[in-house]
Amino acid sequence: MKLIVDTGDAVCASADLQIEEPDNFLAQPYYLSIGYSIPATLGVSLADSSSRRPVVIVGDGAFQMTAQELSSLLRYGITPIIFLLNNKGYTIERVLHPDNIYNDLQNWSYSRLPEVFGGNSLGLVAATENQLEDTINTAIATTDKLVLIEVQTDPLDSSDLLKILAKRL
Repeated sequence: MKLIVDTGDAVCASADLQIEEPDNFLAQPYYLSIGYSIPATLGVSLADSSSRRPVVIVGDGAFQMTAQELSSLLRYGITPIIFLLNNKGYTIERVLHPDNIYNDLQNWSYSRLPEVFGGNSLGLVAATENQLEDTINTAIATTDKLVLIEVQTDPLDSSDLLKILAKRL
């Protein structure tokens, strides 16, 4: 597996993951390139088609910045598993700068986007822990398709690391 994570809480949450080989983990530092993970998945996959299947963690805010690259992934037959964390906004901003309306986003039907863009794909939704487990099992078994799992969370759900960062700031 090659893990690619976006800025914001996705990278904070990934700090607790164990990655056996460091070169199989790609992340972008905070606030430098929001929306990095989807185009990075395209680049990584085109650069080395023999590499492991990419797994992507991206928030809905970051995804909305570069969503069109989903079409490029499908065009080139790239089959990542994408975990799209849908909390209807910018979680890191909500935690660091609460009560600002600019932290909220127009909610998209993310799980339907693979179908909209066409190609060999599967869109799934997980709103509970059991659904997440089921969608992960489906994604692992579906190796010949791009799989986007829309993980629906509460707008204030965040990683422990982000909460610590907010306290320190």
